[in-house]
Amino acid sequence: MTLIIKNAKVYDMVENFGSEKNILIEDGKISAIKDKDEKIDGDCEVIDADGKIVTPGLIEPSSSLGLREAIYPDGNDMDEGVDPINPKLRALDGISTDDQAFEDALKTGVTTVLTGPGAKNLIGGTCAALKTFGKDLDSRLIKDELAYKFSLGMGPKSAFGSKGKSPVTRMGSAALIRQALIQANDYKDSEKKDFDMNLEALSRVFDGMLVKFEARQVQDIVTAVRIGEEFSLNYTVDRADEAYLIPDFIKNHQVRLVYGPVYGGKRNNEVLKREAVGGKILADAGISFAASTNHPETSIDLTMVNALMMYRKKLDGIELLKTLTINAAKALGLDHKIGSIEVGKDADLIIWDGDPLDLYSSPKNVIVNGKLAF
Repeated sequence: MTLIIKNAKVYDMVENFGSEKNILIEDGKISAIKDKDEKIDGDCEVIDADGKIVTPGLIEPSSSLGLREAIYPDGNDMDEGVDPINPKLRALDGISTDDQAFEDALKTGVTTVLTGPGAKNLIGGTCAALKTFGKDLDSRLIKDELAYKFSLGMGPKSAFGSKGKSPVTRMGSAALIRQALIQANDYKDSEKKDFDMNLEALSRVFDGMLVKFEARQVQDIVTAVRIGEEFSLNYTVDRADEAYLIPDFIKNHQVRLVYGPVYGGKRNNEVLKREAVGGKILADAGISFAASTNHPETSIDLTMVNALMMYRKKLDGIELLKTLTINAAKALGLDHKIGSIEVGKDADLIIWDGDPLDLYSSPKNVIVNGKLAF
């Protein structure tokens, strides 16, 4: 049966921002977008948006949802703190869909998350992309191993340097990542080799598998770009707290950014220069970016609070909504599937009870894969 959302004020994140349309959904996909007065034939289930704003579902492009559980003190599977280089690990094997944060995400309007290891390992393993609604993990999966998580900065230094183990310095962090990449590339090119699980797994980055560098301060952002370019990686720079301080560098190197969170305390030197105005500075420099809570650093139910901090600092409202939708989809290489309201894409939609740029607005209904989830 066809599901119709009628009388929707559509913000499609492409070209339409406010025209009233009817959205037709079949088999979990958007099958048509019609003018509101256009006749629709056939047996249909109807949701009347009653002129309210409808946007794509929000996307969290960098988190540890389901790995660091929200309310269970023993539910922390973010980091394998024995060796700084762990390419063989998969977030998929540690995700708990019972994590309260999945329900929190859904009620906030977040319909897709990328979840993966934390920031204590230089190479923490692979991240999985999944929907926040479904009967089990398999039914939610978009991609079981979509990206690798690499980390620079204080996380690995603190975790291993305190044990008298490398890395102790930023030089050591960069050297160990380079060493692992060189070994994986040599392994990939070798015709005769003994199977090595770590190198076999990591060698996929040379086939274009996405690498997500977590790098907060300027020197770490620059190192991430240097390594990314040196090894011709398909990469993003995540967190990127100080990216707004070097907009020319970011633009000249065409760096894909996952920026944030911008909301929260300045607890240590790495986040000392975190500023919500950074979003406007980046946008004014012509740099598109995706917004992130980096859950659980900032709880995923504060997704809109985090984003609206940038709006309050004069980031354009439409650009802000794009950071949560189509820009986030592009950062994950999933913009063919999610991130905008277009024919053929997954029917992940939010009907808002007010203007999403108003802090007091919330999702009235959330639809995931064509099903009413909330």
